Amino acid sequence: MSLVGLRSRLRAAFDRRIRVRPTRVGVGYVALLLGVLVAAVNTGNNLLYLVLSAQLAVLVLSNLMAELNLRGLSVRRILPPEVYAGQTAVGAFELRNLRGRVSALTVHIEDLGPGDAPTRAHALVAVLQPGLEAAAPARWHLPSRGMARLDRVRLWSDFPFGLVRRYTDLSLPVDVLVYPVPVEGRGSRPVLSVGATREDRSRSGREGDFRGIRPYQAGDPLRDLHWPTTARTGHPMIVQRAATGAPEVIVRVEDCRGDRWERALSLAAGEVEQHLERGDAVGLAVEGQVLEARTGDVWRRRLLTRLALLPRRDQLPESESESESESNSESEGLGGGP
Repeated sequence: MSLVGLRSRLRAAFDRRIRVRPTRVGVGYVALLLGVLVAAVNTGNNLLYLVLSAQLAVLVLSNLMAELNLRGLSVRRILPPEVYAGQTAVGAFELRNLRGRVSALTVHIEDLGPGDAPTRAHALVAVLQPGLEAAAPARWHLPSRGMARLDRVRLWSDFPFGLVRRYTDLSLPVDVLVYPVPVEGRGSRPVLSVGATREDRSRSGREGDFRGIRPYQAGDPLRDLHWPTTARTGHPMIVQRAATGAPEVIVRVEDCRGDRWERALSLAAGEVEQHLERGDAVGLAVEGQVLEARTGDVWRRRLLTRLALLPRRDQLPESESESESESNSESEGLGGGP
């Protein structure tokens, strides 16, 4: 084994070491133990020495069992498919007991934030039999949009007596895409008039413009038969028309800075969700770029991803910010169609 490989193994073992931290109950227990120790030394009472020995045995046993309780465990995240800024997203931690004979008891799992606090998610597994795995539900709360970095997961337990807390940190880095929180706005105006539809010439339908006539094929609906041509040729003929699609909507993002910029992105996300749920074809106009209107869940995620990854904008100077607010006082929020 090379020196570099040995160093990496030693570093990984050092990072996975199980550390100890006393609990409030443990601090009180130690204070009681010291009191018994002082009383036993001053009085020379053998009964007090016997009590002191029992207390020390409990303390040693608690440390040993807490240490063994966290060994041989592995964990992985089951992240929610979609995460929105400032909203709770429900996922799970999957804990696996790799030991052959010993169960894991009262194991807490925490997804650590920057600097060990605050925790982004927490789960509890009460009992996990040897060789089995269990999924414990957890809730993630990520405050801002964009790519969020989840780095370490902490396993900890105060089993068996609650005197000490043993914990170990596992490195499980992953990047999570956080969408802007959708905010309901006034609604963007369709490109077409209300109730109108757009024509999709790439597909066949029954309501669009006439495209031609072709011979009947097995499976064609009889309602599409073109009777005059069928009677003239003596063969069944089918009329072809262009399909019609949903109304097109272009969601426009206001060009602003600071908190108003984040608000505009949230409004845009709400508009995208609203119109796609209604069945509209939705496009997006932001930072001088226009994404054509489409439908479908894959397109919805692409639009939300575009909004989530837009760069943040710093606040304008106070004088410039005041002039901007005056110029946009009548068009605050999302603009309509072109």
